[in-house]
Amino acid sequence: MPPADTLRSMGSSPPDDGSDSSDPTPEDLWPAYYEELHSIATAVVRDEPRSPSLQPTLVLHEAYLKVCGGRVPEWRGKAYFVASIARAMRQYLIDRARRRRVERRALRSQ
Repeated sequence: MPPADTLRSMGSSPPDDGSDSSDPTPEDLWPAYYEELHSIATAVVRDEPRSPSLQPTLVLHEAYLKVCGGRVPEWRGKAYFVASIARAMRQYLIDRARRRRVERRALRSQ
């Protein structure tokens, strides 16, 4: 995955590589919609209890890896891509909260 600065400097529409493929790839959609996804991550993180280790960029990148890591999903366009990443962000936060709860229970039982 390219550095965030590189992603932010790219345009707001998917790059045109000259191919005739009508199905966008994550590599096309990620840089094109990074800013929009980051603003969603910021809103999602804002609703969580304060934690210095919880940053919107971390949540966004973890969601991307969950959705796209190790496989190439088929996208049905921008709305589907953004919704998939947004859902993965919420799932990441839920899993994180569950892990923290388990850790607190383990500490109390010692």
